[in-house]
Amino acid sequence: MTRERSTDRWSGRRGKVAVLGVALATVVSVTGLPIAANAETATPRHIAAAGTATPQPIADGDVADGHLGDPASANLSSIDGRGGYVLADQASKTYYLYAQSTSDTGIVVYTSKDLRKWSGPAHVYSVPKGAWNANEAATAPEVTAYHGKYYLLTTLHNSTDILEHGKTGSGWDSSGNRYLDTSPEATVLAVADSPKGPFTDVNPAKPPTDLSLMTKDGTLYVDPDGTPYLVDAHDWIQKIDSTVEAVRLTGDLTGPAATQTFLFKGSDAAFYQDRNFASADPTYNAANTDQLSPFKVSDPEITTLPGGGLVMLWTTQKQGQYVEMQAVSRTGNINGPWEQEQALLTGDRGSAMSFTTFGGKRELLARNGLSGTGAGHLEIYDAGLTANGFTLDRHRADLDGIAGMTLRDTKAPDIYVPSTRVVTTKDKKAKVHFLAYARDDRDGWVPVTYAVRPDSEFKLGKTTVRVTAKDAAGNRSSESFVVDVEHPGAKPADPKPAPTGTADLATSFPLTMPQMPLHDPYILPDATSGTYFLYTANNSGTSGNAAKGVMAYQSKDLVHWSVPKLIYTVPTSADVWNAYDSPWAPEVHLYQGKYYLFTTLDNQKATTAESVSGPDSTRWVPTYKRSSILAVADTPVGPFTDMNVKAPVTDPTFDTLDGTLYVDPTGKPYLVFANEWLQKLDGTMDALPLTGDLSKAAGQPIFMWKASDAPWYQDPLYGGKYTSVTDDKQLSAKQLSGYVTDGPELYNTPNGSLVSLWTTYRDDTYIETQAISRTGNINGPWEQLPPLIFADKGHGSVFTDFAGNLHMVMHNHMSSGTPRGEIYDMKLTDNGFQVLAHREDLDGVAGVDLSDTLAPKIYVPSTRVVTASSRTGARVSFVAEATDDRDGAVAVHYSKAPGSTFPVGRSTVTVTARDAAGNVTHTSFAVVVNRK
Repeated sequence: MTRERSTDRWSGRRGKVAVLGVALATVVSVTGLPIAANAETATPRHIAAAGTATPQPIADGDVADGHLGDPASANLSSIDGRGGYVLADQASKTYYLYAQSTSDTGIVVYTSKDLRKWSGPAHVYSVPKGAWNANEAATAPEVTAYHGKYYLLTTLHNSTDILEHGKTGSGWDSSGNRYLDTSPEATVLAVADSPKGPFTDVNPAKPPTDLSLMTKDGTLYVDPDGTPYLVDAHDWIQKIDSTVEAVRLTGDLTGPAATQTFLFKGSDAAFYQDRNFASADPTYNAANTDQLSPFKVSDPEITTLPGGGLVMLWTTQKQGQYVEMQAVSRTGNINGPWEQEQALLTGDRGSAMSFTTFGGKRELLARNGLSGTGAGHLEIYDAGLTANGFTLDRHRADLDGIAGMTLRDTKAPDIYVPSTRVVTTKDKKAKVHFLAYARDDRDGWVPVTYAVRPDSEFKLGKTTVRVTAKDAAGNRSSESFVVDVEHPGAKPADPKPAPTGTADLATSFPLTMPQMPLHDPYILPDATSGTYFLYTANNSGTSGNAAKGVMAYQSKDLVHWSVPKLIYTVPTSADVWNAYDSPWAPEVHLYQGKYYLFTTLDNQKATTAESVSGPDSTRWVPTYKRSSILAVADTPVGPFTDMNVKAPVTDPTFDTLDGTLYVDPTGKPYLVFANEWLQKLDGTMDALPLTGDLSKAAGQPIFMWKASDAPWYQDPLYGGKYTSVTDDKQLSAKQLSGYVTDGPELYNTPNGSLVSLWTTYRDDTYIETQAISRTGNINGPWEQLPPLIFADKGHGSVFTDFAGNLHMVMHNHMSSGTPRGEIYDMKLTDNGFQVLAHREDLDGVAGVDLSDTLAPKIYVPSTRVVTASSRTGARVSFVAEATDDRDGAVAVHYSKAPGSTFPVGRSTVTVTARDAAGNVTHTSFAVVVNRK
């Protein structure tokens, strides 16, 4: 698989990582060209540390005796496909195929000399009676040679021993967010002197992982220093968004030497960023009467890459079928960071592993028919290994007996083009900036070519620009967009709003912000009245009105505010679709001469879908009527009248909130809203095209991004918090509670990009962040940026004061105390918003500190172990990466550059990273050069 990209922003959604002193892009390819493989030889999979004992040879007579079936006759197509793991044993020059037994709960083995004919099966492992769990069949077997022995890893499960019963409810605490029963499940290790067993449990009383964690499909990885790790999948039944985790083991593999650490999660799969994924998957687009299915992870398998990196094969599901994915750690460290690549195998295939034949050819074994009720069949592919992961060269029907398969790539890339670029100029020409992107199912981000290059001069009028993309297989696609250059005033101005009556304007301003309870505040500077209107949900103690509705404060200077006035009342007639709770997140937009109120209504007395219990359930909590509605008025003080009291603009089965108005450069309006985590689990941001009068939908919702795309969820060092045993609003004690999307607000940047503020949670804290679409198109692709504001505050919106200064208003104290408003000076750049200063003089909030005191985090390689190529040593390549909470990816500096010659012995390389505020981090790793 090539890794061509059209920009430096698309890889693992972490953005550009600058690495100084190495001619290699670590997370992305800055040039857009494929990243070259290093010349060093790849390390065989699961290689033991240098100096470990070699397993004893097995006599040929012990390989194909009557116990295993003699002579070898079965081909791969006749073997039950459950399990499916091949050990190419050099000591006996025999291939061992391990699988689940079809006659009992144990594990069996088949043997072959040529991968074509197999003997067996022979029983090699039985689930021990009286162990911590012994009532389920052993699954996911694999066998690894380590320290002169053979170790079987297999998953055991006891579904009758309930660790914690499922509970329903919409609370955010761990007691209210367990939707399914959990039970003991873990990978165990068993040992034998021979690859044909019998295997005896290393510790029948306890697995290496915490039994309160439901983990499975463990694999053994030994790093270059000889440190062993158990890498496993944390089951979706407990996590909902299943994770891959690692635990360091003791040298004798008898138990853990550290706690579990997070590596990546199922929702990181690359296809969740595909533009067309939304329209093809009902959990993102259709009426969504069901709830988002879990993000599944299974069968991690690790291989060392040329150059010292790591690639992990892993399996998940896409649109109901299994797919085989791969992730790459370019540092070569088990802790990552792990970058997700495109799918390697599709069409209900997965559970893949690789092995090297005795002739030196790398093969990949996978299972098809995973979603069916039968065993499925095992498939073999000739595979390649580059610095960017696995490639598949051809299917081996001569080995697996499955005819008619092809790996040919026939699908062209998808292209993301800008929305119409509208530019005004007083001259005859204008220089116009734009960007387009292309993504391919096989190759990921690929370069695009333009009929007219970005930043060219365009004449007055409309010009069509065609964009073309070609993938590695030669498939081409093209899209076009329009550049519209016009003189100022060429289009008719929007109708002017009616003047606000003087009786509706405040004359007294006795309040300041510390006296004003504010939740989800929104400020509209109204030029016709010279007044700032601040909208929030009605508070009867402040407004003096007990009705459920929206109130508005008024101000002339952003310091002194009026007593609020009720400007919208929730209708209470019998035919109203929901009329129970007070509105949330009100905001008012001036559009075509009228004022439109967007607010969220909620009715928890009207259940749209009940929770369903059971291991196959796709609904974890009940959902209720909740949606953004629109109301209209002639003035900013209303009264606002519902445009449709019987139904919201969005599908009423959607659980949505925090709707906002976005009008694209051509004048096309959209309702942008958060699709709730209570329904989606991983909350999404969606855009619904509206008719010109905003009265109804003009198309299907467009998926923009999901909450788990937030950059800190891709941060491996965040794994200190993102673990199985940490209590977090996003991660309850042992089960995921949901990823929150909240408060979208969209703005066009100077160069035509589109940026959106939005709010979510991090480390149990409400946080203001942002995303950007550099095409300027609401379809994206959307890139997540570093957070703007930390410390339990958010739901920000930006406005321009009457002097032309840009500000952001938000609320604080989300988790404790009464929320109050805060105001910040802001700057909008082509790369998103910047916070310039807190305005205590406006909001009266003391002690807000915006200084950056956190140093960058550095990800260094594990120990690099190579063999000397000459008496002077060896040239050694390596990669380190650094990220910063404020700046995102930052450059790293090495005490000795990658690619330098290192002497025989052990050397230390120090890595340094400095962020924009001057905070510095130092860390180091070892390079070991062994003599030939």
